Amino acid sequence: MRIDKWLELKRTKAFCLGLAIMFGAEQAVWGADLSVLQSLQFSSEQQRQLDAVRTAEIVTIYDDLYGRTPTASELKEALEFLKQNPRLAYLVERLAQSPESRW
Repeated sequence: MRIDKWLELKRTKAFCLGLAIMFGAEQAVWGADLSVLQSLQFSSEQQRQLDAVRTAEIVTIYDDLYGRTPTASELKEALEFLKQNPRLAYLVERLAQSPESRW
């Protein structure tokens, strides 16, 4: 049977459509950045708590690297950067908690 005849069959079209839907759903699930989705759902209290935790992490890293606390502008810039890059915020959290950062 030639390929153009296969494409005319309803079950071939249904199979291709099913694969497309399955692939689209997979991309929606695995391609979604969960940190961004969670940050959209945070209440104001949760956002305040998250900012407090991130501030503590930034202060810890500044103290480890530079031996000082960050200035207000540095802290503000760092918090804005972490809000825009949630994946990096996760890495900063891990770095602030790691014992190797205390060396």
